[in-house]
Amino acid sequence: MIGFLVMLAVCTLVAWLVSVYLGRVWGIVIGVLAFIAWSRFNKSEGTTGLFKSNLQSYFHYRRAGQSVDHALQSMVVSRYRFSKRQHFTVSALVSAIPPETPEDQKVITAIYTVFCAEQGDPPPGLESKYISKIRDAYCRMAERHKVPQ
Repeated sequence: MIGFLVMLAVCTLVAWLVSVYLGRVWGIVIGVLAFIAWSRFNKSEGTTGLFKSNLQSYFHYRRAGQSVDHALQSMVVSRYRFSKRQHFTVSALVSAIPPETPEDQKVITAIYTVFCAEQGDPPPGLESKYISKIRDAYCRMAERHKVPQ
């Protein structure tokens, strides 16, 4: 909430500064456009940040020697440390991923499951975009962390 207020205050300041030099209409237009652009950027970065945060947690537990399934459950526990209801719900969903699923697909599915549990199902067309972002982040982190199989 504080971030939203800061964003609103900065965009209002930008609108005021522009209105001083270019007029009230241009100030309003530039202020609104700045607010929209900043909002879209924050939403995109927030989504990517959620993916990366969960992947970092997963790789932390894998480097510590945990199995894939155990590392995913540890990621869920650390994510929902203060929300037992959310913890049990997401933990059950992650446990439902078939055991024979390859590691990369299992992790991508689990991260996407956490995202949907927190944000709800994405609008049509965005599911593949989000899964692609998770896959890209997973591949970069897997290469960097070189977790033993």
